[in-house]
Amino acid sequence: MPISILLPLPMNSLLMLLAAILWNTVPIHVPGLTAGTADVELGAQPAAELARVITVADLGREIRRHKGRPVILHFWATWCAPCLTELSFLARAAKDLERSGVDFLPISLDNPTRKGAQRVGALLAQRVGDPRWSPILKVADINAFMSGLDPEWEGAVPVFFAFDRETRMRRTHLGNISQSELDALADWILPGKGK
Repeated sequence: MPISILLPLPMNSLLMLLAAILWNTVPIHVPGLTAGTADVELGAQPAAELARVITVADLGREIRRHKGRPVILHFWATWCAPCLTELSFLARAAKDLERSGVDFLPISLDNPTRKGAQRVGALLAQRVGDPRWSPILKVADINAFMSGLDPEWEGAVPVFFAFDRETRMRRTHLGNISQSELDALADWILPGKGK
């Protein structure tokens, strides 16, 4: 399976850590166990143009909510050129995956601020027709989050994580994904088709 990476993995990891520090996020003491949602305050901005902001705990609850159905979790960002090229394709593919029994959860790793939510929301409105299609993840400890999800992942995006019906991660795909690669990833986690 071909792997495409915009930056060398260690550099991407450093950029992700630097971004988390600059975002000045609230510490999460135990990844996945902090309660509450970090939705962006709407103020005068129309809600339709803002992406949601979620915490690591919210993401964990969202994945567990899909227990009984396989899930493909996709991380992307507006600063990742390869990510932007496949957004429209992935929005369409998500509908096909759902019909085949696989849920698709896109998650942005953009800055989880009001300005970031406006930028992501505007981009999603333009590219996929829904500014709330993909929430922005607010992460306090990016290294703990990455190693907790997949110790092999160093922060490069785009990346896809495939979870089976019991919410166990089974496969990872790093880099842009084609329709056939997305179908193969789904086959790994569909009941009776997994390899």
